[in-house]
Order: sequence, then C-alpha cells, then structure tokens
Amino acid sequence: MLDRIANYLERRRSLRKRLRKALSYPLAVTGIALIVTTILLVNVIPQFTSLFKSTGHHLPLPTQIIIQLANTIRLHGWILLLLGFSLISLGTQLYRHSLKFHRFIDRLWLKVPIFGIIAEKTIIARFCRTLAITLAAGIPLLNALEIIAKVANNLAYQQAILKIRDEVAAGEQFNYAMQMTAVFPNAIVSMMAIGEESGELDTMAHKAASIYEEDVELLVENLSHLLEPMIMSILGILIGGLVIAMYLPIFKLGQTF
Repeated sequence: MLDRIANYLERRRSLRKRLRKALSYPLAVTGIALIVTTILLVNVIPQFTSLFKSTGHHLPLPTQIIIQLANTIRLHGWILLLLGFSLISLGTQLYRHSLKFHRFIDRLWLKVPIFGIIAEKTIIARFCRTLAITLAAGIPLLNALEIIAKVANNLAYQQAILKIRDEVAAGEQFNYAMQMTAVFPNAIVSMMAIGEESGELDTMAHKAASIYEEDVELLVENLSHLLEPMIMSILGILIGGLVIAMYLPIFKLGQTF
C-alpha cells in the first residue's frame, strides 16, 4: 500500500513539474512583452503625439485610442497598478473566507478552455486513485469518500463527493449517487457501476485513474506545444497593432504631400 501511495505521489510531482515547465516560457515572454509595451506607451507614444498635434490633421481612430491609453497610463499608471493589486488582494481574501465566492471561482476555473479540462481530469484522476488506494487498504467506502473530499482541491467537486457520501449512507448505490451529482463523466460512472456490481470497485477505480492520468499527461504535453505559437501570435497582434496605429497618420501625411 505504501508503494502504491509513493508511486501516486511521484506521478503527481512529475506532472506538476511538467506543467510548470510548460507555463514558464509563455509567462516569461508575456511579462517581458507587457513591460516593453508599457515603456513604449509611456516614453515613445508621447513623442508621436506632439508630432501629430503640430500637423493639425485629424487622427485615425486606432491612433486616438493608443494615444488616450498612453496618456491614461502615464498620468494614472500608479493608481491603476495600486487598484489592480487591491482587487487581487480582495479576491484572494474572498476566495479564502467566502464560501459562495470560493465555489464560484472553482466552477469558473473548470470552464476555462484547456486549463479547465486539465483541472477536471486531474480532479477525477485523483478521485479514482484515492478511492482505489483507500478501498484496497480496507477503509470503508463512507470513510474513503470523506478522505477523497479533503483532497479534491475544488469546492464544486468536494461538495459533490460529500453529497455522494450522504446518498450512499442513506442506502443509495454508489454509481447512481455519482450520476446524480452531474459532475462526473458517464464513462466514469459506468466503470464504477461495473466495479460495484462485480465487487471489484477498487480495481475498477485503479483502471479509471490510470486512464485519466494518461489523458492529463497527454494534455500537458500538448499544452507546451500549443501555448508557444498562441503567445507569439497574440504578441504579434499587440505589437503590430501598436506600430500600425502610430504610423497610420504618417502614411496619411505622406499621401497629402
């Protein structure tokens, strides 16, 4: 049993390291791009603004938007930064102390493209793996569900697991109680039903956990290949749009002369 737990923890640690590695490069590039963009807006754009005012020509809408954004950041940048930190701090405190807000954020996170799928599959894999380990250790199902709820790391699933426990304690079948929560895929519910009927619920949970852990590893591997071109495309649009917006008036002046 200790060997099973050790293998499970080693796989979790390996997966976390791979996920951090996949996110480190895009986050670093995004941070540098934001810093460069802010420097351009604060130091470079005002010089273009004085040049455009001296011509007396009407500026295109994209240029007006960029100039207004630059003026806002230059005049109220510290206030916006302080407001952003305040909102993050407030959100963190609400997440820790407000049950409704905590549940809202956890449910919202599951709906985020790509990352929500990884989070959902990770939770289900952890549910099945912990269920398999606890049942194989001889722990009763009701006690096992209490343990699983504590390691769910998502309030929506934690409440669903506790609801399953209450339904099972009231005499309901385990797979039917899972189905009634509407948070577990039909494939998992069917596998648990087969395991429950055959008396090998721990074996079936072990197989389900292996399937979902492989899915998570594949998603994380694909994520590392998908994020890089996405980030580069977004940065290209951001920087390119900024440059085009500032050169549009110059092109119009060239056509005038």
